[in-house]
Amino acid sequence: MCGEWKGRYWTPTGCEYEDITPADARKCIGNRTLAFIGDSQIRDTAVAVAFLLLGTTLREEQLEGKLDKQYDLNSNGTKIEDFPTWKHNVPPHNFNGHVFPQKDVGLANDWQWQVQVWSLFRNEFIHNGQVEDVLTNKMSEAANNGGGAQLRPIDFAMWSHGLHDFGWWEKPPYGENYYNTMVSQWIRVRAMAKMPTVWVSMNPNCIDKLSDTLSQGKKGEQAVMIEEANRYVNERLLREKLPYWDAAAPLRSATRCNQSADGLHVKMYVDTMRAKMLLNHLCDHKMNWRGDSEAIFT
Repeated sequence: MCGEWKGRYWTPTGCEYEDITPADARKCIGNRTLAFIGDSQIRDTAVAVAFLLLGTTLREEQLEGKLDKQYDLNSNGTKIEDFPTWKHNVPPHNFNGHVFPQKDVGLANDWQWQVQVWSLFRNEFIHNGQVEDVLTNKMSEAANNGGGAQLRPIDFAMWSHGLHDFGWWEKPPYGENYYNTMVSQWIRVRAMAKMPTVWVSMNPNCIDKLSDTLSQGKKGEQAVMIEEANRYVNERLLREKLPYWDAAAPLRSATRCNQSADGLHVKMYVDTMRAKMLLNHLCDHKMNWRGDSEAIFT
């Protein structure tokens, strides 16, 4: 355990986080672009960061619910549509993610920040060079990128995937196999990236709420796989001095199921809290940006 929940606020052991306001967040981010690449877990955190920057007020039932059950992202963000140059766009949606703020929102022209959410959640998108295209800013540099949304060059990127590729690491040792098949892709591509990139942990599961699993109905196995993968990656990236955000820290407490929406995804207040936690890393106490260095996550 790294701390405890007091209501909807997570208090880490040994330190305190600034309770960052939307104005604080916008001051820190300025005209920068943050990108989040991977599956629905990191997507939810990305949208929480966008909502923090927008100053979006969430109702009681929204805070207690799962993000994609509360919001239609196609209405709240601008879709990143298919690219004709990519071999595999994200089926069956016909879009590759979302951009915030929505380009048609009147205030968007005044807010120069951008949050890009890339739903590139399987190995096929990496092996076809699509994540590499994103992290080298190829998609934003193209005069006509074909993706619908106006994509700005990325200044800082977070990446996590693996649950949709459980067939690559479903046998023990789970942690080592996850690292060798999933995390190793990031290590290879990050050397080509034009911005700092950070690997992000997966959400620990709550078996009592987990109904639909990705590991062929084996709820207990999926939960153990994630626990061991997170532990292994946490220890190894620390040892190798590679940048890593332990987003799973608030979900290692005995009250984990209270914060879980469906066993895998968390309630929106958890990601709202984690958005503030993330900006505590990216911003100093005077709300100045310090995310130009990966060292803040090593």
